[in-house]
Amino acid sequence: MKKTIGRTIIALFTAIILTLSFMPTRVWALNYDTLWIGNTRITDTGYWTTDDSGNLTASDAGNYNVAFDADSNTLKLNNATIAAQYDLNYNGSDAGIYAGSRSGAVSLTIQVTGNNVVSGSIGIYALSNGGEVSVTISGDGSLTASGSQHGISIVSEFSNAALAIEGTAVKASGSYSKGVLVQAGESSTGSLSVDGGSLTASGNTGIYFLFSTRVSGSGIPSLTVAGNAVVDAKSGGIAHNSSNNLSIQGNSGIVFNGSTGTVYGNASLQDDLNISEGESLTLDHGANLNANGHNVIVDGGTLDEGIKNNLGDSVKYTPTITTTSLPNGIVGTGYSTTFLADGTTPIKWSVDSDSLPAGLNLDASTGVISGTPTAEGGSTFTVTAANAYGSDSREFTLKIEKPTFIPVTGVKLNKDSLTLQEKGSDTLTATVEPADATNQDVIWKSSDTSIATVSEDGTVTAISAGNATITATAADGSGKSASCSVTVTHGDMVHTPKKDATCTADGNEEYWTCETCGKIFSDAEGKTEIKLSDTVIPATGHTLTKTEANKATMDASGNIEYWYCSDCEKYFKDEKGEHEITLDETIIAKLPKLLNGANAEWSKGKKEGLTFSVDANISDFIGVKVDQQELDPSMYEVRSGSTIITLKPSYLESLSSGKHEIRMEFKSGTIQTYFTIKKGSDSQTPETGQQTNLYMWIGLLAASALVLGFIGWKRHSK
Repeated sequence: MKKTIGRTIIALFTAIILTLSFMPTRVWALNYDTLWIGNTRITDTGYWTTDDSGNLTASDAGNYNVAFDADSNTLKLNNATIAAQYDLNYNGSDAGIYAGSRSGAVSLTIQVTGNNVVSGSIGIYALSNGGEVSVTISGDGSLTASGSQHGISIVSEFSNAALAIEGTAVKASGSYSKGVLVQAGESSTGSLSVDGGSLTASGNTGIYFLFSTRVSGSGIPSLTVAGNAVVDAKSGGIAHNSSNNLSIQGNSGIVFNGSTGTVYGNASLQDDLNISEGESLTLDHGANLNANGHNVIVDGGTLDEGIKNNLGDSVKYTPTITTTSLPNGIVGTGYSTTFLADGTTPIKWSVDSDSLPAGLNLDASTGVISGTPTAEGGSTFTVTAANAYGSDSREFTLKIEKPTFIPVTGVKLNKDSLTLQEKGSDTLTATVEPADATNQDVIWKSSDTSIATVSEDGTVTAISAGNATITATAADGSGKSASCSVTVTHGDMVHTPKKDATCTADGNEEYWTCETCGKIFSDAEGKTEIKLSDTVIPATGHTLTKTEANKATMDASGNIEYWYCSDCEKYFKDEKGEHEITLDETIIAKLPKLLNGANAEWSKGKKEGLTFSVDANISDFIGVKVDQQELDPSMYEVRSGSTIITLKPSYLESLSSGKHEIRMEFKSGTIQTYFTIKKGSDSQTPETGQQTNLYMWIGLLAASALVLGFIGWKRHSK
C-alpha cells in the first residue's frame, strides 16, 4: 500500500513538472507575456537570420533578417521570410508574428527594410485579454502578411485596438477570413491609419472592425489616410459590426471600399492608378487629386467630372472597340472597312494569325481591313485594339459572297517578243479587259518549258537556246488570251583548240562550250551541238622494240626482258606497253663474288673475329647463316667497301671445334664457303673473365699453402 501511494505521488509530481515545462514563461524584458517569431519564442534582445522555409537562426548585429529590441519593443525585419507551423508548445495560434498578453497592454513597433514575407494561420497577430493593443508598421520596405485565417489581426478583447502603417507598402490577405481584422472591446475604439505607403487588404472581407465578441457592438471604427497613401480593399471591401458609422478621414490619400474609390484631402499620385471595369473613383467633399507626373488609367471604370477636370491629359483610357459588325465582301471585288475604338491614342490593331478571309489584310496602325477576297465563305476571328495602357478584344465574323459575274473580253501583253540569254529572265504584264471584269486573273503557259518557263506573276526564265511562245489566258473561262514569242540564246562560248594525240593520251578536235548551259558545239555560233566523245582523237599507241633477257654473272650485270618505245622514249615490262618501268628496273645486278675468306681458320681465344670480303652491293645484303642456322645481327658486323662481313669472337667462341659452313645471302645470290674452328695453343691465355678469375684463385691457394707450410716448419723447429 505504501509503495502504491509513493508511486502515485511521484507520478503526480512528474505530471506537475511536465505541465509547468509547457506553460508560457514570463518574459520580464517585455511589457507583455509572449512574443513568437515563426516557431521561435523571443525572450530578450537579439538577432536572427531566416531561411527560405521561414525558420530563425541566432545571429549578430552584423548579419540579420530579424532583430528585436526588448527595451523599446521594436521588431526589425530586413528581407526576412517568416513562417509558422502548428506546434503543440506554440502559444500564439501558429501566427507568423505573435505578441500576446493575458491582462496587460500590447505595444509593438515593426520596422521594415527590403522585401519581407510573413505567413501562418494568421500572418501578424497581436492579442491582449485585458489591455490596449497597438501595432505600428513603419519603414520604406514592403511587408506581405498572409494567413489561412487573417493576414493581420489586432485584437483587444476589452479595450482599444489600433494598427498604424507609416510609409510602408503592406499587403495583407486572409484565405478564409479577413485581410485585416481590428477587434476592440465593447464601446472601445478600433482604428486603422495609413500615413504614406499603401495597404492592400484582401479576403472574404478586406478590412473588418469588430467590437465585443457578439454579433454587434457599440465601439467606434475609424480609418485615417494621409501622406498620399492608398488603401486598397477592392477584394472584400471594408465592414464593421458597430452600431456607429465607420469614420473615414484623411488629409491626403485614396481609399477603395470594394469597387468604390474615394479621394480624401489634397492627394498626389505616387504611381499610375488603374480604374478597372465596374470600379469608380470620386472626390470627397473639398478633396483634390494631383497627377504628380503619373496617370489615372481608366480600363472600363468611371471617374467623376471633378477628377477629369483635375487631371486633364493625365487621365488615360484603355481601348474599347465600338465596331459591332462588319459588312460582307464579294469574291474578286475590292473590300475595305475600318474598325473603331474609344481610348487614348495611338491604338494598335491586331488579329489572330491567318484568320482573315484570303486576300484581306489588317493595317495595324489604322484598323482598316482591305484587299480583294479570293474565296467564298465566312471567317470568324478575334480583333484586338491595344494602347500603352491596356487592350480590348472582340470576335467578328466576315462573310465573303459569290460575285455577280462580268466576263473578260480581251487580254493584252506589254511585249510581243522577247530575247533572253540562257538563265536570264524578264517579266511580262497582262492587262484584262474590261477593267471591271469579275475575274482579273490570267493563266500563264509556255509552249516549250525546256526552252523557257513562266511563273504565276508573268516572270519568264530562259532555260536553253531555242524558241518558245508564252501565252496569258483569262482565268474566267472566256478563252481570251495573248502571246509573246521568246528567243533564247546561248551564253558566252568558250573555245577549246585542237590537241594532237600521243602514244598514251587522247587528243581532241577543236570545239566550243557554252558557259551558261554547258553544252558542246562544233561551231562558235552554237548551231551544231555535238557530244564530247565526238571531239576525241584516239591515242596513237606505242612503237615498241624488244630487248631480250640477259643473265647476270659475277663479273657483269644482266637485264630482264623489256620493250622500248622510240616515240615516247619509255620502257615497258610487257609487249603491249601497259606496264611502264624505268631503265634501272630492267637491270639484274651482277652475282656476288667472294674476294677473301674462303676456307678460313680461327682459333679459340683470339680477340679478332673472322672476316669475309665479298664483291657485292651492301644494299643487297640479306643475312648470314652458319650451319643452316640464321644468325642474329648481334653475332656479326657488316661494313661497306665491297661488302665486309665479320663474325664476332663472342659468337665464334660458342661454336664447336671443327669445320662449319657459312652462307652469305644477297638479293642477287648466295655465297657459300667453309671455315674451321681450332681449340687454340696451351701457351695462350684466354682473356675471358671467368678463366682469368680461375687462374687468380689457383695462384692464391698455392701461395696460402706455402705460407702455412713455412709457419708449421718454424713451430716444429722450436
